Parts: sequence; C-alpha cells; structure tokens
Amino acid sequence: MYMDRPCKCGQCCSVAPICQQEMMVYRGDLKADGGEPNSSNQIGYIQQPIGGGLLSPTLEVMEREGAQPFATIKAEAICCIGGMCCDHTFTVTDSSGNYMGKIVKERPAGLAQVAKELGTDADNFTLYVPKDMDPTKKANMLAALHLIDYWLFEDEGDFNCDAVNQKCECKICDMYCFGCVCPCKCKCGGNNGGSDSD
Repeated sequence: MYMDRPCKCGQCCSVAPICQQEMMVYRGDLKADGGEPNSSNQIGYIQQPIGGGLLSPTLEVMEREGAQPFATIKAEAICCIGGMCCDHTFTVTDSSGNYMGKIVKERPAGLAQVAKELGTDADNFTLYVPKDMDPTKKANMLAALHLIDYWLFEDEGDFNCDAVNQKCECKICDMYCFGCVCPCKCKCGGNNGGSDSD
C-alpha cells in the first residue's frame, strides 16, 4: 500500500481544509511500479472532520474524498493527549456505531522505553482488528495509525536540556480542542533559577 499525507497546519482549529488532517491510501507500491496515485487504485481516504471532534481527536474513514464515512476513529481521552503515564486508545466504529477495532498508543513499559521516548520519536502502537475484517479496511486502519502518530505523537516527550544556560524543558502532554494541538511543557533552571510550566 502507498500512503499520501499532505502537509497541513497542525496548530490551528480544524475549521478549514488547510487545517484538517488527511491521508489518501492507495493499493500497491506506486513508486516501484512507476505509477502515480489516482482514483483507480485508491482504497481509502482518511480525514479529520470540521471541528476535529471537539474535545477528542477524531478521524473519518471513507472510500473517496466526499464519500460517506464507513468508519470513525475517536480517542477515548478528552482534551489531554500524549504524555507517557498511560495508554492512549482510539476506538474504531462503523457507520452504525458498532465496534470495529482499536488503535492503542502504548505507554513506556520501563525506564529504558521512557528514555527512548524522551530522546527520540520512537513510539509503540498496537492495532486490534477482527481476523475476518476486509483487508481494505485493515489497510485503512493501519494508515490511520500512521496518521495518528504523525499528527499527535511525533514530538511526544520532547525533551531539551541546555547545559550552557543550565535549563531543561520537557513536554508533559498536548491539550486538544477543536483540532488545535497545544503543548503543555514543564521548564526548570535558566537565568532566574526557578521552575515554571506552560
């Protein structure tokens, strides 16, 4: 499969197409085949709805842009996304509201994984789908997992330590509202020698 994620403005409310996260999913390895993405090999279109799901990150999965969604992916968390103290679950339901599966961004399982997440962009995800699910729907859920990672968890645990100015900064989590993702950070040290948080 081939996934195409256009560049979007990630720090604004999801009220216009320039701010709505989206991803197109295509069948086959287009680059190896020398082909170009087109409607004949497209198997899915994933888009953030207008309003972004209000206080909970939401994505809609459809066959083509503008089609009726056949699945909705919604975070179980309200307002606070990211952080390393708990798992983050995104439930997938069909157009009737029936459970189809879930995507789980797993919390670090030990100090080594905490250090890895603080110092890198590495994350652990688990995708739960029924064995008999249509392969096209599985492919769209896998693509949605990648979109969720790029959109919400790419800079999770962002840690910066400035030895020269004797200050450190660490992102605790992201606050989410209407598609807008705002980091909540903890700072210590620096010129005033104190600590504060944003």
